[in-house]
Amino acid sequence: MKVLNRGISKENIVGVKKYSKWYKVIDNEIMLIISEEKKNSKKELVNLVQWKNNKALVCLDSEEYRAKFFNKHKDLKVRLFIKLDTGLLYNEYKTIDWDLKDDAIVIELA
Repeated sequence: MKVLNRGISKENIVGVKKYSKWYKVIDNEIMLIISEEKKNSKKELVNLVQWKNNKALVCLDSEEYRAKFFNKHKDLKVRLFIKLDTGLLYNEYKTIDWDLKDDAIVIELA
């Protein structure tokens, strides 16, 4: 996977202090800001990065939300920022494409 930028704060990604959403749309791009460690109320992972397969699986926990979210934004160019540990900084990864699958939004990484 190709890292485009390392050690970016969420504030620098979205341009706003104390931004709470996991995505931000600016012009024709959607920036997804995810954590590998985020879990839902059932303690199941919400996102999974398959490092060896160059894929990120997003929105694993909610089929209805996942479909609604993707269909609303599918024509936008996706940018992916991943928080790798318990810190506050993110790395940006080069994306190729994204698609809606049965179990997740799949983001192909370069």
